[in-house]
Amino acid sequence: MNRLLKIIGIVIITYLFIAYALPKIVGIPMAMWNSGQILNETENPKIIKKGTTEELEKIIAENLKGKSDFNPEIALKSIIELYQKNENIVIESNEKPIGIYVIYGTDYWKEDSETFELCFAHQKVDSNNGNLYEYRIDMIYEANDFKGIEEFDVRYNSNMDIVNFKKSIIESIGFKKAFDIEPRKIEIIKEKI
Repeated sequence: MNRLLKIIGIVIITYLFIAYALPKIVGIPMAMWNSGQILNETENPKIIKKGTTEELEKIIAENLKGKSDFNPEIALKSIIELYQKNENIVIESNEKPIGIYVIYGTDYWKEDSETFELCFAHQKVDSNNGNLYEYRIDMIYEANDFKGIEEFDVRYNSNMDIVNFKKSIIESIGFKKAFDIEPRKIEIIKEKI
C-alpha cells in the first residue's frame, strides 16, 4: 500500500510538472526568441530598419513578448514608452521637439504607388550632439483597404493627459481598421531632422 501511494504521488507530481511548469520553462524562452524574430529583417522582410534604432527595438521586443504579431497597439505602446523614458531628460537647445505624434492618411509618401501610412513618432534632442532626432514606427498598408478614411493627426505634449491622448488614437477609425489588416511593411526609423 505504501509503495502504491509513492507511485501515485510520483505520477501526480510528474503530471503537474508536465502540465504546468514545463510550458512556462519552454514557453518563455520561445516567446523571447519569437519576439526577436519578428523584428529580425532577415526572418521578417516586412520589417525595415533605418538608422540606429536599437533603443526603440529593445522596447518593441519587450512589448512583443508572448505576442505573435507587431500591430498598431504594440507600436503605440512602444513609442509612448520611449517618450516616457526620455521626457525628464532636459537638454539646452533651440530645437522644439514634439513629444509624441500619431498621424495617418493615404498619400504617395514612401512609394511610387498610393499607400495608407500609420505613423507613430517621438522627437528628442540628442544629449551628445544637440541635434534633433525623430524615432518613428511607420506601418504601411495598401491604400484600397482604407478608402474613405480621413487623415488623422494628433500631437501630445506634457500639458495633456496621456490616457486621453492614447484613447483618442485607439478609438480613431484608421487605427481600428489598421488593427485588422496586415501591413505591407513596417519601418523602424531614427533620423536626424
